[in-house]
Amino acid sequence: MNRKSWEFFIYKLKQLKASKAMMLHFAKINEKASYLVISLRITQDGKPHTVGESLVLPAIKDAVRIHFGEKV
Repeated sequence: MNRKSWEFFIYKLKQLKASKAMMLHFAKINEKASYLVISLRITQDGKPHTVGESLVLPAIKDAVRIHFGEKV
């Protein structure tokens, strides 16, 4: 193989590693934003689980803020 071929594959390997790291980052954010925040709000409210409906909107706002940042 010539040098250009090796450089191409090295470049592709770097892209693959960066893509994998990015996917892991977003997977962790999605997990954190999904059930943990909502469960925490329901628990902190201290009322029966059925009251969770009144807490869903603020919890979803928290999830969006976690996912997209404070600018939203």
